[in-house]
Amino acid sequence: MAESKHETELEETEGLEQPPKKKRRHTKLRRWVSRIIALLITIVLVVGAVYVVVHRDTISIDSVRRSLSNLVNGETQADSYTLKGDTSSCTAAFQGGILVCSQTDLQLFARSGKQEINESINFTKPVVSVAGHYAAVYDAGGSRLYLIRDEQIVHTYTSDKAGAILSARVSENGSLTVVERATGYKAAVTVYDASLQPVVTENISSSFVSDAALSPDGKTLAAVSVGEDTSGFDSVLIFYNVADGEELYRCALGSDVLLDLKWEKNGLWVVGEYGAYYVEKGTLTNSNTDQTRILQDFSLGGNDFAVLYCSKYQNGSGGTVELLTTQGSGSAISQNDEVLDLSAAGSYFSVLTANQLTIYRSDMTVYAQVDNDWGARKVLQREDGSVLVVSNGSADLYAPE
Repeated sequence: MAESKHETELEETEGLEQPPKKKRRHTKLRRWVSRIIALLITIVLVVGAVYVVVHRDTISIDSVRRSLSNLVNGETQADSYTLKGDTSSCTAAFQGGILVCSQTDLQLFARSGKQEINESINFTKPVVSVAGHYAAVYDAGGSRLYLIRDEQIVHTYTSDKAGAILSARVSENGSLTVVERATGYKAAVTVYDASLQPVVTENISSSFVSDAALSPDGKTLAAVSVGEDTSGFDSVLIFYNVADGEELYRCALGSDVLLDLKWEKNGLWVVGEYGAYYVEKGTLTNSNTDQTRILQDFSLGGNDFAVLYCSKYQNGSGGTVELLTTQGSGSAISQNDEVLDLSAAGSYFSVLTANQLTIYRSDMTVYAQVDNDWGARKVLQREDGSVLVVSNGSADLYAPE
């Protein structure tokens, strides 16, 4: 009987996995290690938070963000870049690095300083459009365009519509809006997807179109129509429905010569020789214009604002830097020295003179100020508050602490 009972017990327990005691000890050890690590992380975060609160008047949050960005991207931020060309080249801050296009060379440098693109080109008037991970580089009045994603050229485009690209703008999703001369029409506006396949084309015969921009949601196309009426020169914004190509509404801006466009949420920023406009659904909701002054420079790169540099004199001296938000005008900052360049991105804009570089917040307060010891002629504002200052043959990073 005892033997039979023992055999039964063996049969009942056969096949059941008995966790070894050593494995249980290892599991408990891992749990304690995890708890200790979590506790240490919590302590670091709490101490860090207390430090930020105590030193909030002196610590730069954007400096912390820049450091975190470098860690996330796994790259060291280069302090300087050696460039071909000079300050007449078209430049843009792109993906933590810099994109440079002269008449003969297209260059892209990564955040680390490594040169990712070095393309020989033959452009007459290079223009760069940047949005998110994409950039479009083209020859205004020519026929060639390069579409860049991250660190490589993904598509090239050659115009076959009478051979002249008047304007090209890239969107954050890679969509491309191209304005070209077209045989039998005054202009053709085509929206391409990220693979360079046409989505919609508007052939315009009633008036000349100089520029166009696609809304962030890809549903509305805004085009700059230039014509003449009984009083003379006439500029009109025409908005089209991308789905069916039908006209939605118009906004007349008189005799102003329109220079640039940028969609902001549901509205459109427009800059002309007289100043800046903000248009929503075909209605002019805000503007800062003055025909008695000379627009010397401007930037639409900021979030929810446009910044202008205007002067009464042709040489650009004795002017004012003026800010216009989607809600209304901001204050103006007088400039004693001639402004060499103006650039905006995110919540910052920078003003470069021969003597000084000043970075402002969008509320017009000074974020950082430094002497222009680089001899820079151009400045590229970045969203994190840092800037790239461009001089002949080089670009240097200035990151306020």
